[in-house]
Amino acid sequence: MRALTVALALTPTLLAAQAQPAAAPQGLLPYRGFHPGVTAAEFETRARALTRAGATPLLCNTSTRTAQVMECGVIIHDPDDGAEFYLSGHFIDGRADVVSFGDSGTSELVIKAQRELRARYGPPHPVGTASWQWRQGAQFVRLTWRARGPRRWIFIQLTDTDVMRGIGHYVPHDTTKKTRP
Repeated sequence: MRALTVALALTPTLLAAQAQPAAAPQGLLPYRGFHPGVTAAEFETRARALTRAGATPLLCNTSTRTAQVMECGVIIHDPDDGAEFYLSGHFIDGRADVVSFGDSGTSELVIKAQRELRARYGPPHPVGTASWQWRQGAQFVRLTWRARGPRRWIFIQLTDTDVMRGIGHYVPHDTTKKTRP
C-alpha cells in the first residue's frame, strides 16, 4: 500500500519529468478528446477530467532506462455517452505515440464501436482478421476486437508513427557484429 501511495504522490513529478514540448497541432484523427501525438500534460488533464470521483487515479510509470519514456493508465467515464474505457498512453519525449482505449462486453459492444468509428472516419481498411484501420499521414486509428465464447474485447488505438520513431534514441544499439556458427 505504501508503494501505491508513493506512486500516486509521484505521478505529477513523473509527468513533469517528461519533456514538455510545444502543443502539437490537433491530430487529424481525434477520439473522445484525445489525438495521436498528444502531450503528456494534455493527456493528464483530459484523463483526470474523465476519471470518476473516488476512482483509482491516473498512474504513470517511467522506463527504467530513461524518464523520457513513460506509460500511463486509468479507467475513464465519458459523460457524453456514458462509455467506460481503460485508457492508456505511451509517451516518448513528452508526446503520445500510442493512446489506447480498451473495453469488454458482448458482441453488441463490437457492433457499436464499428458503427461509431465508421460514422466518424468513413469506410475502414481491414487489417488482419479482426481489425480495421483508418490512416491519415503518419497517424492512424485501429479498432481491434477479440472473442472468447460470448465475451468480446475491443481496443481502439490512436497511433502517431512519427512520434513512435523517437524510441530509437533510447534503445541501446549493439555495436558488436554477430557471426553465425
